[in-house]
Formats: sequence, structure tokens, C-alpha cells
Amino acid sequence: MKRNVSLVSLILVLMSLAAPLVLADVGVGAQPSKIRQAVESGSIYETSVLVFNSGDKEMDISVTPEGEIAAFAEVTPQSYRIEPEPKPHTLPAKYGKMFTVKFNVPLVRKPTTYRGTLSAIGNPATGSQFSGSVGVAIVVELIVNPPKSFFAFITPLHYAIAGVVLGAIVLLALLRRTGYRIKVERKK
Repeated sequence: MKRNVSLVSLILVLMSLAAPLVLADVGVGAQPSKIRQAVESGSIYETSVLVFNSGDKEMDISVTPEGEIAAFAEVTPQSYRIEPEPKPHTLPAKYGKMFTVKFNVPLVRKPTTYRGTLSAIGNPATGSQFSGSVGVAIVVELIVNPPKSFFAFITPLHYAIAGVVLGAIVLLALLRRTGYRIKVERKK
């Protein structure tokens, strides 16, 4: 029995010595925590988000759009290597980096809400002995209102088709005025 107690004690002592060697403070923070914006259909909406490293090791952090917004959202740059913030943490972040998010808002005929997230994922910097990732999500809600004008739905293709049709009508009118007749016959 004494032998089992001493063996358990030895294991506990060894584990307590090894614990400080593998502990690390990791974390990713972002501001704002939520984006809720009303935008006009067919417009371009740009905003910036601040992403910072609240851990104690340098991290490569990327921001990715997810959900319904992923089809029309673009983030630049895609990633940054970000140093950890000094402790105690204060805002504004000292080493945080700004990511620009550009939304190419789709055309809609009735008010539509698109939801998604901007996921900021941090991975240990290259050469680090740690692995895994940590992240935070910024909730995004875009309320898209239809354009005030019908002409917003007219694309360059519509203009091209209208131009060809109008050109054909003008050409036929000029030919008719000069006395030239176009005769369409059916083959027998």
C-alpha cells in the first residue's frame, strides 16, 4: 500500500513539474463583435475589422467570410502575422491589424437579410512548438433593400440588346424610306 502511495506521489510531482512547460496563453480578439448594416441592393459596402492576438505567442491570423455572406464578401489582406498584446490587455489594441471587408451586395427585388460570420482564426507562427488553432467570429447581418430606381436592374447586356434592336429598326426605316423593300418568301 505504501508503495502505491509513493508511486502516485511521484507521478503527481512529475506532472506538476511538466505542466509549466506546456502551458500557453492563446487567444484571438476582434472589434466590432457584430456588424449589422442596412445597404442598398447592388451597392458596394466596405468596412474594417480590428483583429488582435490576446495570447502570449506570435500567431498567423486569417479572416474568412462564412455563411450567406461568403458568396459576395471579400477580405483583404487574407492574413497577418500578429504579435501578442502586452499585458494587461488594453483597448485600443497596440499590435492589432485592420482587415478590410468588401461586400458586393447582390441585387434584390424585395428586402432581404443576409447572415453570416467573419471568422478570425489564429494558428501558431511558423516554427512554433505548439499546434492547433484558436478563433473568434464576428456576427454579420446585412439588411439589403431594393434600389429606389427600376433602372438599377438594367445591366450592360440589356443596353446592348436594346441598341441592336433599335439599330435594326432604324436601318429598316431608312431602307423603306429609300424605296428598298425586303421581301420574305416561303420556300415551296
